[in-house]
This record gives sequence, C-alpha cells and structure tokens, in this order.
Amino acid sequence: IMTIVKMVFMAVAMYAFINKINEKLVYPMKVTFAVLYAFCGYVLLYGSCFTPWMDIVALFPVVMLALYRVIKTGKKLFYILMVGLIFIINYYVSAMILVYIFLAVGIYMLLRAERSQWKEHAWNVGIGTVTGLGLSACCLVPTMMQLSSSQRGNAGASLIKQYMGWLSS
Repeated sequence: IMTIVKMVFMAVAMYAFINKINEKLVYPMKVTFAVLYAFCGYVLLYGSCFTPWMDIVALFPVVMLALYRVIKTGKKLFYILMVGLIFIINYYVSAMILVYIFLAVGIYMLLRAERSQWKEHAWNVGIGTVTGLGLSACCLVPTMMQLSSSQRGNAGASLIKQYMGWLSS
C-alpha cells in the first residue's frame, strides 16, 4: 500500500512540475509523462526492496520545482526547506541529487542565462544548498560521525583525515 501511495505522489508531484515549467503542453501529455515517471525503471527495480529510496524519488520533482523557483525569482526559502528535508530523509541519494542540481544549474547558466546573471544564480543556488545542508545538520552530522567510526569508515581516523584521503586518492 505504501509503495502505491508513493507512486501516486510521484505522479502528482511530476505533474505539478511539468505543469509549472511547460503550461502550453496539452493535458494528456502532462499526465502521460507524470505516469511514466511514476513507473520508471528505478521505481520498478528498487520499489520492492528499497522503499525508503522511493521517498526521494517522490520528492525529486518538488525539489526541481523549488530549484526552478530559485532560478526564476531568486526566492530561496522553498529550496532551502526541500534540500534540508531530502537530506534528513536519505543523505546518500540526496548527495546524488545535489550533483545533478549543480550540473543542471551549470548547464542552464552556460546555455540559457545571461552572463550578467551568472553570479546571482550561483549565489542563490549555493547559499540555498549550504543553508539546506545546515538545516539538516542535526541528522547529517551524527550519521556522518557514526559512519566514520564504523569499520567501513576507517575506524580510528578523524573525519578530516578521511576526507583528505578521499580527495588525495
């Protein structure tokens, strides 16, 4: 039942996103794309065994809607709250979403934005992302500390040394 509820939310959230960014698209196409998103391969593959990951997939269109708002209006509160929420829910998949966001914003700035707006877009997305991460720090920091002290996290090494080792390798 929860999988079906999450898939319905995925379709509704994607419909809202498509409706916001492309109002000229006809209704049947919007519904088709939204349903296709809800039944994408990722959901069908991981829906049965990794249902917490589906939460992030359901929230992804809402995060993109918040990002769209930041880019178009410069208002950051919705984006900050969404970044904080997705990192509280699942930091692993959320980190991948942030990589996508930075790539998408970079491509948008290169191809669509005027050069005079690059600094503003980078500032809005950057400060919104850092603030959202700070908002989720109450859950993120203890999780990172626990992971760094586990056997997989190179027990005994400090968190800074571990990050520096990752960067150098």
